[in-house]
Amino acid sequence: EGEGEGEGEGEGEGEGEGEGEGEGEGQPACDADFGVADACGGLLEGAHDIADACFPSTVDFGGGCVLSVAEQALTTTGTLVVSGTSFAYAATTTGTVTVNASAACAATVGNNCALLTPALNELLAGDWACSAAVPGCVCSGTNINETDESTGTFVIVATGQLLVTPTTGGTEDWLYCTEGNFVTLREDTGGAPTTILTRD
Repeated sequence: EGEGEGEGEGEGEGEGEGEGEGEGEGQPACDADFGVADACGGLLEGAHDIADACFPSTVDFGGGCVLSVAEQALTTTGTLVVSGTSFAYAATTTGTVTVNASAACAATVGNNCALLTPALNELLAGDWACSAAVPGCVCSGTNINETDESTGTFVIVATGQLLVTPTTGGTEDWLYCTEGNFVTLREDTGGAPTTILTRD
């Protein structure tokens, strides 16, 4: 996945499951619902460290297939460096997470919940185990160790809105808002996390 740019990368719909090291002075609260209305723009230039990240409480894959976070303890660390219209992003998410998969998700694998683990491993790399539950499946991820690295360029297409072109190809839409030394960043797509960065 291409992490942000002019910004960073990621993966949200729903309400965020909190996570992080706590807020520093002036640090905005992490909002998993960060959207176009919140994208205030501002300065991106410079070196940044990830101060916090929050993940969606639900991820909708369509067709009624929804993952709902039951509990999680995830931490994201990393850096973002922006120079002109170029960026380099690196982040690592570690920890544990348990999700409930709807009956529609279970139906996609013939109600054999164990067959959901490859897709979950694509979402967050780790050791996943799924079992049947009412009405769908319950899946636990341990030893989560998801690494995200991306470089590329971006253009500001509107206030707080970026069109990102990773060197790996394709384009992505990102949203951001700079408040003091903090930047809130999120890819404008369902399931993406929100990241809070602090300028060095």
